[in-house]
Amino acid sequence: MRACLILPLVMLPLAGCVEFPNLGAAGARAAAEAARAPAPRLVPLRPLLAARAEPRLTPGEGDARLAVRAAALRARAAALDAPVLTPAERARLRAAAARHSG
Repeated sequence: MRACLILPLVMLPLAGCVEFPNLGAAGARAAAEAARAPAPRLVPLRPLLAARAEPRLTPGEGDARLAVRAAALRARAAALDAPVLTPAERARLRAAAARHSG
């Protein structure tokens, strides 16, 4: 049990010793394209924040959508919680397992 806890701690630092993979011509081509690419243009943040769109939901609309989604998820969970086999199917499978178990 102790080895199960210690082994991952010992192996974790070794993950940093892995060599970076050689990407060959594709990697060299991507590096060259990145070096030739222009630097991103920096823009002031205030105009972007001022131009942002109004909220897409009204205050009550978000609550209604959330309630509908919660109800749908509860119905889905109830459907997944239902038994998969009918009692007759379960009895038939148990009888078959008993016959073949030895």
